[in-house]
Amino acid sequence: MACSENTARSTPEKHDVAVIVPTRNRKETTLRFLRQLESQSYSGIHTIVIDSNSKDGTQEAIRISFPEAELIKASDHDYWAGATNKGVQRSLELGHDWILTINDDAVISETHIESLMRIATRNGCKILGSQINYLSEPDRIWAAGTSCDWNKKMMLRLNFHNQDTTSIVSNLPGQEVMIVDSLPGNGVLIHRSVFERVGLYNSCALPHYHADSELIMRAAAHGITAWVTTEVILYNDFSEEQKNSPVGGVRGAAWLLFNRKSYLYLPPLIYIIFKYCPASHKTMTFISMTKALCTTLAKKAFTRVKRAG
Repeated sequence: MACSENTARSTPEKHDVAVIVPTRNRKETTLRFLRQLESQSYSGIHTIVIDSNSKDGTQEAIRISFPEAELIKASDHDYWAGATNKGVQRSLELGHDWILTINDDAVISETHIESLMRIATRNGCKILGSQINYLSEPDRIWAAGTSCDWNKKMMLRLNFHNQDTTSIVSNLPGQEVMIVDSLPGNGVLIHRSVFERVGLYNSCALPHYHADSELIMRAAAHGITAWVTTEVILYNDFSEEQKNSPVGGVRGAAWLLFNRKSYLYLPPLIYIIFKYCPASHKTMTFISMTKALCTTLAKKAFTRVKRAG
């Protein structure tokens, strides 16, 4: 893994929250997000953007439009976990108390960070995630944290996935925060003590997808509870099409299972089962995962053939 090169070497004034934003070749999306950070009502923010060798002018645009943001260079091979680790390491060096990991395609309100900080402080949360909805369908939930459903086809199940926001209101009346097994890494506020105790994201075993979930599961194994709040919503500019392989047929299936940028990349899934699944459930969980992978690959192949026809 290549060493990072900070474009801003001077130590900025200490702030409460370091916002860690990994990006690659998404200049306009990244600039849109940085404009949102600029208008946040919470003043104690230090923005750290980690750029993985963008070729579309992202770095130059950030230097010109947001000179106060710290820009760290990452390599083509850092992926989400490696790039995010560079930002977390930098924030720990600077002495930030809180670290917010968030994707550049997030859309947030002006009070997003202020609300997260207030809720985390009031409830004593060391790890607090946001509810995530689809930007294209603002009332449809993508996730409110994650549950571990061993033995089932979705061992990392997104809570309230694809349900209407009103379903949370009816299921969690008056509940500001709830305990979760894990969290997606988009919009998660983490106290520095968590990283100091359990370490950084495991970029070797889980380079891209699922590194966020594994860190939270590792924290839970150390007795640190993770929470999610449905009072703060992040809107994800995301579509399921982004998960598709760039090629079809056997090559497409191979890409989904063995490419580090795929959400179905096998090594992270196997790692999580071996590391965290109770021994009594391991065999059935492997069987369920295999069936789920076969079903998913078949559906994607059918969809591609149908579109081609």
